[in-house]
Amino acid sequence: MSVLLALFMTVPTATAVNFDVCALTESLPAAKDPAALAPPFKRAFVALASTPPHQKKMAKLHKRFARPATKLLRQAMTLFLPSRAERSQAKIRRFLKRHVFHPTPSLIVDGDGFDLTPAVRAALAYTACRAGDLDRAIRHARRPRLKPAALIAYAAALLIRQGKREVAAELVPALDGRGFLAPWVLAELAAKAADRDRYHRVASNRALTSVQREAVARQVRWRKAKKKGRR
Repeated sequence: MSVLLALFMTVPTATAVNFDVCALTESLPAAKDPAALAPPFKRAFVALASTPPHQKKMAKLHKRFARPATKLLRQAMTLFLPSRAERSQAKIRRFLKRHVFHPTPSLIVDGDGFDLTPAVRAALAYTACRAGDLDRAIRHARRPRLKPAALIAYAAALLIRQGKREVAAELVPALDGRGFLAPWVLAELAAKAADRDRYHRVASNRALTSVQREAVARQVRWRKAKKKGRR
């Protein structure tokens, strides 16, 4: 166990998280961002930019991402089966050109296989969260290789929301400290008061949106309530 992880294994049992945690994602691309222009997902990203965060609407939008995602991953798995690879070289080249080595790719190479791009994973996690399925959102955000860090921070925040703080603490080594969400998560999980104060100040200085400012404010109120309770 790393020293860093050990510092976060004894985490506070209470939680400051009772606000719009779904909105804390930092990984969603804008509708015209190249990451959102992959052909199978382009229309879904356009819809995401204009769809209000209502649970039923987000559940439908989640399916618009999930259906092509499932299809692409299944195609990749089938094409690269050892029993078929030699007979499917032309198909493999077309598939790679269309979905991996494309100016706006749908898939990335991930170890010995493929995964969806971080932008698509972020959209799947966000829409699942908005649809009320935190478990599914966490699965999309917490990838086996624990990358990218911004998505892992989102997974940690959702785990904290579920009250699974010790599980969230296991993701701490994958956080790189950039952005708002990583220091906010670290402030939530740090076992020592000095570390909580330090990370909280960083998160507070980086809070730009109303949801981020509310997250910081709730953290402050929660900690003040805890101190009063100890008196």
